[in-house]
Amino acid sequence: MRIRYFTTLQYPSTFANRTQVMKMSEAFSNVSDFVLYIDDTRVALPELFQLYGVRKPFEIKVLKFTKNKPRAFCAALAYRTVIKENPAETIFYVREGLLAFFLILMSRRFRNNFFYEMHSFVRHSKFIYKTIFYFAHGIISTSESKAEVLVDSFKVSRDHILVAPNVLDPADFENMPSRDNARKVLGISNDKPVVMFTGKPEALRGIDLILELAGRMGGKVAFICVGGTQEEIDALQNRSGFEKVRFVPFVPHRDVVHYMAAADILIAPQSARPEFEKVSKYSSPLKILEYMATGIPAIFSRIPAIEKIVGVDDNFFAKSDSVEDWVRKIENTMEQYIEVQKKAAVLRTRALENTWQNRAKAVLDFIHD
Repeated sequence: MRIRYFTTLQYPSTFANRTQVMKMSEAFSNVSDFVLYIDDTRVALPELFQLYGVRKPFEIKVLKFTKNKPRAFCAALAYRTVIKENPAETIFYVREGLLAFFLILMSRRFRNNFFYEMHSFVRHSKFIYKTIFYFAHGIISTSESKAEVLVDSFKVSRDHILVAPNVLDPADFENMPSRDNARKVLGISNDKPVVMFTGKPEALRGIDLILELAGRMGGKVAFICVGGTQEEIDALQNRSGFEKVRFVPFVPHRDVVHYMAAADILIAPQSARPEFEKVSKYSSPLKILEYMATGIPAIFSRIPAIEKIVGVDDNFFAKSDSVEDWVRKIENTMEQYIEVQKKAAVLRTRALENTWQNRAKAVLDFIHD
């Protein structure tokens, strides 16, 4: 099967979607005639593959089409030429709403043979999504709850949808260093338990709660946040609790596991405030399975999207946006550490069964059918 994956992405980046695209592309390339198209990369391709933990390099074409705006429109113009150069049996794969929409308008060949991986249905107007869903030969949804919206709100036939949640690469977790070795390499002291967050330091991800936790517990717990740009970190400098958190700016995906290995507890305090309601219900965060795959005790916000991945075991959840509940859960986890560690080992086994390669096979079977 001949697959051409169109994006407007630039690499490297602090956004998790770049990792998802690279890992999925590697998996596609193992079982199909595959090429990934991107806008640009600031590093050579061998280094790019290394940064994202790609073990089997695949073909990437760099088009450099978005010097002008609007970005998605300019990309679609460039891809119209690429589409004409490919034979009739080529299947086009896309995950960006505006790019898909403009290509539908510009190219009959794209319109007649593309599949859409849906990560959102609220970023653009309903008209844009209705157009995409009408013309797509199939839609890959990253969660069952999103699939339900497709059926109920957009009247998409259920057999037109594949539910394929985000997954992980087990090889990333095969040679995790011990906690002591990771701390020695990273210069992390052993004098306090380490509570760690990985991801962008933004309100949606729970940075407000992390700063409050550090203010409350910073004397007896070391808080470390890994990820985001230096500018995003600097913007927090005047916030209470900032001085009690060690911030580490963007770390390449290949190295994040070394930081996680240094933690006693990993946290994902995603906010459930009203403005984040749709994300709380419909997202499929990469971080959750990755935390599970480490085998390190983790605490997650109790929101629907995360419960569907982790399960409902109270050992791993705290109430979203409640500092008191998070303080209590962190203290309880440390007090019952051996017991929670055993349960975390069970989560690890389950997480490692969810692979990009299996996901790619499921998507290609769906396309073939």
